[in-house]
Amino acid sequence: MLNIDLIRAKVLGKTFISNIYYFRELDSTNDLAKKLKDEDNVLILTDSQTLGKGRFERKWESQKEKNLTFTIKKLFKLDDGKNNYVNFFFTYFLLEGVKEFLNKNFPDVNSEKLQIKWPNDILWDNKKLSGILIESLPNKNECIIGIGLNVNQKNFNPAYKACSLIEQTKAEINLSKILIHIVHCFSQNLYMLEEGNYDKIFDLWKKSTRTMGKSVEFTDAENITKKAKIVDFLENGGIKLLMKGEEKVYYSGDIKIQDSPGKRVK
Repeated sequence: MLNIDLIRAKVLGKTFISNIYYFRELDSTNDLAKKLKDEDNVLILTDSQTLGKGRFERKWESQKEKNLTFTIKKLFKLDDGKNNYVNFFFTYFLLEGVKEFLNKNFPDVNSEKLQIKWPNDILWDNKKLSGILIESLPNKNECIIGIGLNVNQKNFNPAYKACSLIEQTKAEINLSKILIHIVHCFSQNLYMLEEGNYDKIFDLWKKSTRTMGKSVEFTDAENITKKAKIVDFLENGGIKLLMKGEEKVYYSGDIKIQDSPGKRVK
């Protein structure tokens, strides 16, 4: 269970977050964020999200009081055509925030096993640890950043290749403290977006994917799956794939990394 008093004391006035909404149970933090009118720099938290969702309307399953499910609603003043850097920024600095927290509190854990899977999943040793769902409001610079991070959950649906931090640390993690650290990590680096350091943000994100040249199964927006190899990631959010000797660029879809025969990552 989150310690909302501690979170408010450590976040409000000390980060870019100006208001926090907290619920013991909520259907969707992203859906609530959409209902908040004329509010900026908002953090929405819940101990139990009952209708959480990921990309392509997939359900995000999260055990009550075991994981982090939260949303940030923020207005960005970005250059035209640069909204995709919101994704790069939050995915990379979520990874970095988790890594910093582990290095400080669990120095024996090898946090280098963390990596990004296009476009915004975080994997640990090729299992899904976190997912992000970013939605834009009618004002194109107003973004809703929904984040799910598996922390203390031990059992997952076997149909999904998922994992949690407790499996690596072998000790329960204080949800409030890791959340506070992550929000501070976002806040300390937000200047990069505000100052338009787009190349740097993309470079950090790209270096953390570590999947260049990997063989994958790619499922496109029409739910057609093909075998491919990752050639490159593009600053406009696309992925360049090699399929049957031809390079193609996609901006939506899903990849399953194939590290070795019979081993796949969903």
